[in-house]
Amino acid sequence: MTPQVYQAILHDPFNLFANLSVVLRYAGSIVVVVGLAFSAWGAYSASNAVRLTEHEAVEIGVARWVGDNFEEQLKLPAVQSLLRESRGAARGFRLIMIGTILQAVGAVSLMVA
Repeated sequence: MTPQVYQAILHDPFNLFANLSVVLRYAGSIVVVVGLAFSAWGAYSASNAVRLTEHEAVEIGVARWVGDNFEEQLKLPAVQSLLRESRGAARGFRLIMIGTILQAVGAVSLMVA
């Protein structure tokens, strides 16, 4: 904020029109940061929701018991596909979360500057 804005606020803090541009600028930045925080939280939650363990992948990917042990079942193409898709989706959501956090940092730095 410029010294003139500070002067206007100190001179008449209740004059809404003198402070309107400042209020709107910071309100918009705050809304952006809150929105980005929700996006990051959603991406993190989604990345945890799509992640499969090996046991869950075997339960979903094996229509019937094939093989004698768990290691053989893990090698089945359907199970491997489920695990690969789960890891890729979780990685993608984490990248979205990191990008959202970086955008929030940029918006906050503009508010402070």
